[in-house]
Amino acid sequence: MNNRFEQFERITREKEGFIKEMGMELLALEEGYCKGRIVLKEKHTNPMGSAHGGLVFALADTIGGMAAMSYGDNVVTLNASVCFLNPAIDTEYIDAEATVVRDGRTTAIYDVMVRTTEEVDIAKVTLTYYKVM
Repeated sequence: MNNRFEQFERITREKEGFIKEMGMELLALEEGYCKGRIVLKEKHTNPMGSAHGGLVFALADTIGGMAAMSYGDNVVTLNASVCFLNPAIDTEYIDAEATVVRDGRTTAIYDVMVRTTEEVDIAKVTLTYYKVM
């Protein structure tokens, strides 16, 4: 495992805050790429029993941000576009996989696919991050 993976994985496991509270797990990290998941629990669902859209977005934003920071820059979310495709119902996990579209001098763009354990597409999220120097 690389040092950046170990650092981010420790943050998701140990640091008190939203990431830990939601139960996000880091699965893989390389330059320009990150994969993570959440074990879907009742507290994560909307009144209809599917994963709450805010949770889906939060996972995508977190995993996309980690992918953007994999190059060594700190980032903040500048813009995001979410296309919800299917509900996440009766699944153990929701997974997010972020890939780099463009890594520029001051901004970075990432596509994040969010899927169920059964590989059903839940959402496609495109995020623009601003690099905080």
